[in-house]
This record gives sequence, structure tokens and C-alpha cells, in this order.
Amino acid sequence: MRNTGKWNRLSLLLASLALFLPLLALPAWGNSAEPPCFTVLVIDPPEGLTITLVSPGNESQAPLELTKDDRAWESYYRFYYWQDDSEQGASTEGASLSVSYGTSSFTLALQDMTDQYYNNLLTLDVASQTLTDDAPVWRTPLLVALRVLSTLVIEGVVFFLFGFRKRRSWLMFLGVNLATQLLLNWAITGSFSTLITSGYWWFLYIFGEVLVFAAEMIAFGALLKEKGRGRAVGCALTANAASLLLGGLLLTYLPV
Repeated sequence: MRNTGKWNRLSLLLASLALFLPLLALPAWGNSAEPPCFTVLVIDPPEGLTITLVSPGNESQAPLELTKDDRAWESYYRFYYWQDDSEQGASTEGASLSVSYGTSSFTLALQDMTDQYYNNLLTLDVASQTLTDDAPVWRTPLLVALRVLSTLVIEGVVFFLFGFRKRRSWLMFLGVNLATQLLLNWAITGSFSTLITSGYWWFLYIFGEVLVFAAEMIAFGALLKEKGRGRAVGCALTANAASLLLGGLLLTYLPV
């Protein structure tokens, strides 16, 4: 009987609390993925460059300015289709981009450049006043080289501090790191190119780094004989942790 009374009081308390739950309700908004958008890539943009979307039939409304994100020598001008206040959002059909900086300005038609993917990447050449639906061919190799080189430097310092000095050990280090880093960068910049100029590439980067952690710990433990298996695995773990932290910090400033 005593236990029955205890559970009855607990049930009454929970029921009373449940009555107050509606008073704690707050509005919330959620989105399972980034809204569809297009991004205009500008390499070495002039000072004060702004880009606005001009939609036909909406001359009475002010042009919608694209949001800007600066990364080293690149700037990303991004427009989300639902950032318009109208019920149906903004449309790019027949729209154009108005580009202005200093005392100069010009307009470029979007045509069908924003209808290919969920997120479209365009490149604006300010000097020639042209707009293309792709990035320069040299951009990806350059950025991959920068990321791989920074990783090799960071992990190479850790590798040296762990006492590895033999030529064979360094050849193994270079071979394993080049393989894992090139595969990681291929995944980030290859099939997932629409993620590059958005914030969602971080999820792929971290997931890929976890796989790199595991692969390099196994490879170092199996291939490096100079200092023993335990030190080799510990070196791989420490080097990758340093690369993830310092390299991730560096990537917040570099183009991706």
C-alpha cells in the first residue's frame, strides 16, 4: 500500500507538470538542409564590390543584394531563393545581376546558369565583365595543393618530434599521407562540389578526417618499424589531431 501511494503521488506530480508544458512552448524553425541557392565566385574582387539580383516584373521592389563571404583572395556572393519576403520567394527566370564598385557598374544576364543544380556555382570576371557557370580550371589543383602541403607540414613536425629520422620512415610517412589526403580532397572537391562554397562541406571534411585517422593509425602501425608499433600509432593519432585542429583553423581563412 505504501508503494502504491508513492506511485500515485508521483503520477499526480507528473500530470500537474504536464499541464504547464504548453506554457513553455516556443516557436522554432528547422531546416534539414541548406536552402537552394546560387553562389557567385569572384577572385580578387575590387574594393566595395556589390552584386544584386534584379528580377523582371519586380521593378517596384528594391534589388536584392547577395550576401558576401570573404576568404583570402576570393569572395563568395550568395543568394538564397527564399530570402525574398514575398510568399513565393525570388525567381531567377529572366533575372540579371547588377554589379557595382566605386564609380563602375554593369549588368549581366543569368540566363539558365542557376537551373542546373540545387546549389549553383558561378564565376564572375570583373575585368572582362563576364559570368560563367564554372570555376577556373586551375582553382581546384591550387587549393588541393595548399591543403595537402599544409597537412604535410603540420604532421611532419609531429612526426619529427616523435623521433622518426630514417629515410624509410619518412618515405612511408609521405606515401601514406599523400594517399589519404588526395583521397580526402578528391571526395570534398569531386562529387560534392556543390558543397564547397557553403558551410556544409565541414560535415564531409570532419567525417573524412575520422576515416583518415583510422587509416593512418593502421598504416603507421603496420609499416613503421623504426620506433615500435605503439609509438607509430600514437604518432598517427597525435599528428592527425594536430592536423584536424590547426588545419581546420587554417581552412576558415583559406578558400575551399
